[in-house]
Amino acid sequence: GLGPLSSVIGEVYRYTLESKTMSLVDLKALQDWVLEREFRQVPGVADVVSWGGGTKQYEIIVDPARLRAYNLTLKQVLDAAAGSNSNSGGGYIAQGEYRVTVRGLGLIQSTRDIENIVVSAQKGTPVRVRDIGTVAVGTAIRLGVLGRDHDDDLVQGIVLMRKGENPDAVIQGVARKIEQLKKTLPAGVELRVLDLGPAAAAL
Repeated sequence: GLGPLSSVIGEVYRYTLESKTMSLVDLKALQDWVLEREFRQVPGVADVVSWGGGTKQYEIIVDPARLRAYNLTLKQVLDAAAGSNSNSGGGYIAQGEYRVTVRGLGLIQSTRDIENIVVSAQKGTPVRVRDIGTVAVGTAIRLGVLGRDHDDDLVQGIVLMRKGENPDAVIQGVARKIEQLKKTLPAGVELRVLDLGPAAAAL
């Protein structure tokens, strides 16, 4: 049978990300896309659990009246958005003994890119997302909130140790990784220890 990589006593390090210049959504994105991946590289670390903040997402707010006026469905809008956010292969071009790979980069970079997505063409005129609604940056549905003292909302990371590992070695590896990360964090962002626990008292 398969079991979890870490146990209920595998929490070896907790920290919060705090900043007076960066929003909670951006802090959560930094945690999800940068710090989690860095900590997973430490030998003995099974996973990193994130709490708090809001998960950034791009939202298309469709106007039902305009959607009906263009005789479109919500599925057509969803399919157009999904199809416009992907890369595609284009074969290769032979140059002597070498071949140059061709690919189309279609990944969305901004809300403006989403607004320009073509949903359909009517009588030769493209109907874009901006014609049937608006695009905004929002957050996914919150399933919980992390607070501490007078702070009602924080971003937290919990480092989980793999079963059977040496806690002291893992914690020391996490501490070394934190020293590296502090040099690369954006200006104004602080990585603050929340609760080391008895196993990390040596730090």
